[in-house]
Amino acid sequence: MAQKRYFTKIFVLLISFFGVLSCKATSSSSDTTTASIVISEGSSDVSSASSESSSSEVDTRRYQVTNGNFETGDLSGWEVIRGDAFSDTDVVDFENVNPSVAYNKAGYYFLYSQNESREGILRSSSFVIGGSGIITFKLGGAYLSALTYVSFIDASTEVELYRVSNQLFNVPNSGDLAYRVENMNDYYIDLSNLLGHEIKIQLVDQSTANYGYLVVDHFVTYYENRPDLSAYTKASDVKPVFSDYAGTPTALYNGDFNLGLSGYTVIGEEGVFKTSHINASKRLSNRADETKIGVLRSSAFKATNQLLASIRLGATKHRDVTYVSLKEVGTNHEVFRFFSDRWKDTDEEATHLYYIDLVPYKHKALYFEFVDNSRGDWGLLTIEQIKTDYTSLPAINDEIAFNLLSFDTNDYTYTVMRNYVDPLFESISDETTRITVQKTFYATLDGISNHKGNWPSVVQSNKRNGTTFIITGDINAMWLRDSSAQVLPYLQFMNMDKDVQMMIKGLLLRQFELLRRQQYANAFSHDGSVFELKFEIDSLMYPLWLAGKYYDITHDDSIFDSFFQITLRKVLETLENERSHDDANYRITNESDRAAGPHEVNTESGLIWSGYRPSDDVNYYKFFIPGNMFAVATLEKIALLLDEIDRFPMEKNIAMTMASEVRTAIETYATYHHSRYGKIYAFEVNGFSSDVNSADGKLLMDAANIPSLLAIPWLGYAANNDPTYLNTRAFILSKDNPYYYEGTYAKGIGDPHDSIGGTNPHPDIPVPWHMALAMQGLTTDDQAEIATMIEYMTNTTAGTYVMHEAFNANNPSEYSREWFTWPCALYAHLYLTKILNINLLEEEPL
Repeated sequence: MAQKRYFTKIFVLLISFFGVLSCKATSSSSDTTTASIVISEGSSDVSSASSESSSSEVDTRRYQVTNGNFETGDLSGWEVIRGDAFSDTDVVDFENVNPSVAYNKAGYYFLYSQNESREGILRSSSFVIGGSGIITFKLGGAYLSALTYVSFIDASTEVELYRVSNQLFNVPNSGDLAYRVENMNDYYIDLSNLLGHEIKIQLVDQSTANYGYLVVDHFVTYYENRPDLSAYTKASDVKPVFSDYAGTPTALYNGDFNLGLSGYTVIGEEGVFKTSHINASKRLSNRADETKIGVLRSSAFKATNQLLASIRLGATKHRDVTYVSLKEVGTNHEVFRFFSDRWKDTDEEATHLYYIDLVPYKHKALYFEFVDNSRGDWGLLTIEQIKTDYTSLPAINDEIAFNLLSFDTNDYTYTVMRNYVDPLFESISDETTRITVQKTFYATLDGISNHKGNWPSVVQSNKRNGTTFIITGDINAMWLRDSSAQVLPYLQFMNMDKDVQMMIKGLLLRQFELLRRQQYANAFSHDGSVFELKFEIDSLMYPLWLAGKYYDITHDDSIFDSFFQITLRKVLETLENERSHDDANYRITNESDRAAGPHEVNTESGLIWSGYRPSDDVNYYKFFIPGNMFAVATLEKIALLLDEIDRFPMEKNIAMTMASEVRTAIETYATYHHSRYGKIYAFEVNGFSSDVNSADGKLLMDAANIPSLLAIPWLGYAANNDPTYLNTRAFILSKDNPYYYEGTYAKGIGDPHDSIGGTNPHPDIPVPWHMALAMQGLTTDDQAEIATMIEYMTNTTAGTYVMHEAFNANNPSEYSREWFTWPCALYAHLYLTKILNINLLEEEPL
């Protein structure tokens, strides 16, 4: 067969080489069309015909669809738009369906999307309607007309002009020769009302069961005169029809089923959806006719107001065959699909609330299709309370419908990224460095393996809703801070590798959900419950920081939806509340933590209160300055981003105003003129003293966890050549910082949060942190300093080839945390960007 395809292609090329192609054929009732061929330069298709023979040459190239008969033996001239239902291997040369039934093909090849478990959309080249306007073709399969069909669409707007399905489909009784399933029927359509119109053919397979496939062949798109169509069946136009856009309401008509099924259209087997399926509480359930299949189509509504819709949905146990689809009026493109991922068998006909984001479809007319393509085992739908006209944002936690069209249900392999970085890693000449870079880079994705043990990947992707949960390592919970930093070395590969992009996008979606659940928590369990309730400013900021990075690199604004708006609003409200902290909103409950440090703060200062540092240790003074700086930089970034994509103006203005006010407060209350270093930033303050010459109420130090004073440029608050930052850097990288340590193998910043050396600080046992060494390298342009940091980290892993938390700089075999991938990510990112100079941020987005 491969050899046959090869010679077919050679034949087509020879035709193109020798001249001009024009097809004048006499219509016939036989399966093949007899044609007198006049060759036209540049054409590779012979799918045009005329009802009368003529010696005059007509250039029909513009009226012909390329490879409409698939005689190239592949999908040349056709484009896969979505899915995997159509590929070159689906162009086949089969002869018979069974010994007594032929496929009714026209030539040698035809297209048969024979694996019905696959879905997809295939689109032809464009052509112009000419001549008589008659188009003929062969079509088999396509049982359910709402899911498998052939469309004729406007080439520029993609508006659906005509839709046909296999209206002659018939599964006969045994012995009945009227078998019309895979074997193709001959159809025609009359598009003479569209003469001169440029269109495309679109094959749509959205069915994964019950004869959910297409068999097509021999699209003849030009007849100079109307042919004899006695051997063809006129294909009915089954495209959805709605009233004009101007009259489309915001509220879906009869969304509560109070009027039975008025306003809805049933497509499919008789009885699949009917008024008797609606109970007294106005819940629609087709359980009584579970063996029937079909689609329930709503009327149209317009996406306006709060750009949010909601449905209570149950059952849909098998998401490939039972689901809710949202489609755009006109093009009839499916733009959203979801199922009840929270439903379980014991729920029976009970429903769950789901919200659908409509931000991408602002001012567009939409409609729902409720798909039941399953014949048993809870293959049904229960539906109630459809609402599309929200005027204000409701409180939403996890009741979100995830778009099944937006993520891949296959396991992520990150193959493209691996193929790019692995040769670069292999080129590192020093063996210890090479192994360390490899192991730290893959620590988050693949886990850690060394002579101390084996630990699995910390990334857990939920293929039911496309979200990602990343545990911190040796603690089985997800920190909002850690999880954002753990993916740092992979960010620049998002445009190269879609698996990377989808994993990180899924992480953002999960983080936003967790913030909506409890904005004062810093860590969460897999089920969404709070693992640790310590309010830290950075727990709110890291997901927003990551969202900004995600957009900058991918230009994908789909994450900034109505649910993000709710998340952002909650974050902003929380930050504003904590600028005038009251224990009624959040209270430190641990008694020893409550006893640590003075509680009094100046609530008029404009600074943001926090209970804990990024180490999860309690603050001494309750205005943690690196956290406030992180808030300023992140809110500024988010405000600019929202301005660029023209969304959520109220939240944008609040973010920008707050950032400006907090920046002013930092510069007013968090600086100190040091006798040795000049003007520096304080680590924590109580906000009472604006005297730059006074150290009262100001804690002068820095610690390893990020955000930190060392990280100021990396956070985006100030440049690394800013005078106050340089003064601060000189101070914190000196013995004047009580948590700066020097040892035999390394020197750098440590943290009060360590389990080595007893009471803090302890200069007799130097315990810098790997993450602080990495941040020192990331915030300098001095190549010698960068090389020194790399050397320190590479040589202090105690032979594990991965980074740890704290380590004894005199005896690196003494360290804390075997399995901690945050510092691994920082080391790998530092090496990739500063040593290997990998910068893919300018690559075009996917």
